[in-house]
Amino acid sequence: MAEPFQRDGKWYGRVKNAAGLWRNVLLGEARTKAQARELQDALALRSRRQRDGLEPMPTDRAFTVGALLRWWLNTYVAGKTWAGREEDRFRLYFESTDLVRLPLVALTAGRLELFLQHWSQKGLAPASVNKLRAMVRTAFNRARRADLVHGQNPASDTKPRKVPKRAPAFLEPHEVPRLLAELSGEDRPVVATALYAGLRKGELFGLQKRDVDLKRRLLTVRRSYDNDTTKGGREEAVPVAAALAPYLEAALDASKGTLLFPRADGKMRTEADKLGKRLRSALSRAGLVEGYLHLCRRCKRNGTPHEEKHSDCERRHCPKCNMLLWAKALPKRFRLHDTRHTTATLLLAAGVDLYAVARILRHSDPKITFETYAHLVPGYLHAQIDRLPKLETFAALVLQAPSEPLDPARGQLQEGPDSRVVQLARLRGVEPLARGFEGRCSVQLSYRRVGRAYRRGGSVARTFWKAARR
Repeated sequence: MAEPFQRDGKWYGRVKNAAGLWRNVLLGEARTKAQARELQDALALRSRRQRDGLEPMPTDRAFTVGALLRWWLNTYVAGKTWAGREEDRFRLYFESTDLVRLPLVALTAGRLELFLQHWSQKGLAPASVNKLRAMVRTAFNRARRADLVHGQNPASDTKPRKVPKRAPAFLEPHEVPRLLAELSGEDRPVVATALYAGLRKGELFGLQKRDVDLKRRLLTVRRSYDNDTTKGGREEAVPVAAALAPYLEAALDASKGTLLFPRADGKMRTEADKLGKRLRSALSRAGLVEGYLHLCRRCKRNGTPHEEKHSDCERRHCPKCNMLLWAKALPKRFRLHDTRHTTATLLLAAGVDLYAVARILRHSDPKITFETYAHLVPGYLHAQIDRLPKLETFAALVLQAPSEPLDPARGQLQEGPDSRVVQLARLRGVEPLARGFEGRCSVQLSYRRVGRAYRRGGSVARTFWKAARR
């Protein structure tokens, strides 16, 4: 191996790199020839281990974080129905920061954590921050499988933010007909299918006429939008409810092409379809609201807006200008995906077993169905908890203060209804904390204190001592 050499006051070494090519490498930390020789030997050993496959190959320093994310978007995301969301997320949260110009070899878990903290302090929700972390993690893993990058994924060492889990919204049985009555003729069959079959938005828009079998009352879910598979990656048949059959017949008669719920021009509805917004407008018209916001248009025009929130839409006047307030309905918190929650909740409320609900919703594990939906049904668990035996006597004894647990005249414990210790020990179905403690006094007051009183004498102390020894 060639000896290190010095040029312009800096030490260089000649090392064969991981590709087997000789290169001059700057030994920046070397101050003497001995230090330069040690660094050159260490670099040569690492390159040889990389050629032998014992260490990961080095990553090109020109490959930045922005180049990594752009490669992932163009290779794996382009053409997907959700590609627009990822492109907007990259443009809004990555392109405006210095992280995109950082070489990938310099990206560490700490640097990524500072990036995530920056957007958390800006007010970004925990779920959205986790999306940014997931973009870097997924892109790095894809690039590592493609042999573009090497080493540990820095995103794996960052901790995801804790997202508060809120109960999903759903409709009551009497609210479903009111909502369907307020929808347009084009949207009513789509929402009815979402409510009675539990399909997702992409699965609804990807349905075709050949997927509907009204004779056998089956609805085959094969795709999401124009993708070949659904979220679960498998084709499954969903039973058609009797209440859903008329809506499907109307959709089959109205559609002229192959799609079951097409747009007005016959093409497939996309993710940009505002069905969720029209659904909320129908909720307002149906009276399924959380309240009303009363606004003064005159004060708003003058730059001093005035608004009041009430539970009704009665006529009210502005306290500033005495103008009649405009009542704006605040619809119930409900998204299009909550129709799927409604399907599960109504089935469970009707007494359908969890396994059948999981099969209808096409969950891979019934545990998902139970943890997500079972606690939403009013009274679903009340019938089970009411099976506990009635312990009024037990509760009365616990809350009742003992009158006279000891009869000094007889020198023994009373066993009447006022003796709480004896009664608790003899209640049926109530086990003591440990075997052998029935009828004893407190462990803290047992042998030591009562023993001293017993030695000093006294019928009361002797009685307690005998009771404790039993």
